[in-house]
Amino acid sequence: MSGALAVLSPIAYSPVAEAGVISVDCGGAQWEVTIDDESVVMIGKNHAHVSIQRYCLDMGHPLAPQVADVMWGAGYVCNDLNTGKPIGPANVALAIANYMSANY
Repeated sequence: MSGALAVLSPIAYSPVAEAGVISVDCGGAQWEVTIDDESVVMIGKNHAHVSIQRYCLDMGHPLAPQVADVMWGAGYVCNDLNTGKPIGPANVALAIANYMSANY
């Protein structure tokens, strides 16, 4: 028997927006967050995993890249997928959730 084998993935991949850089004021400390839209994996409605890179302008160097587990809607959650701990500062986590809400 010959022919193509179809492989179905249980993960929905839907990049919608272009790569985003958001600026966040955290009580005087300035942060930039790069959100890699090509890495977005939709887990469900208003729930996605996405690769991010945080950069504190005051520290002068980027933090290690992370995969964020983000949920938005009636409230928000933004945790590091590997550790389960919240991504901080809180204003950065909220900005990530707002970005995802606006674009996905």
